[in-house]
Amino acid sequence: MLARSWTAERTTRGNRQGAAQLQNWLPRLLAEEATSLQLGRYQQQPEDLAEQLPRIERIQAWLHLARSVLELPELDRLFGEMNKLAQLAETDISDEVLEARVQQALTVFQSRAWKTLLRL
Repeated sequence: MLARSWTAERTTRGNRQGAAQLQNWLPRLLAEEATSLQLGRYQQQPEDLAEQLPRIERIQAWLHLARSVLELPELDRLFGEMNKLAQLAETDISDEVLEARVQQALTVFQSRAWKTLLRL
């Protein structure tokens, strides 16, 4: 990674994208991921939430790593709520877990930071 040999054969477009400032493209990426997550669907079908675990984990990673460049209200709270959602998605299904998934999906969906992401 330090030798940056991975950049040797990039196209012009790849070089341009690689030079872009994080704060310019990350909010759009997170908005696309948030929209694709379709939290409303998992309030209706909480048993299927585990299929979205990779997307949830991507969102979590970016929320954690890019705190200093993201300008979202209540970002830390959203990060914590996404952690809870990921834990519930990994938990074996029971009636209590399904209800907790519904409530947690609703909590994330109604958060100020999530609503802001969906509007980007």
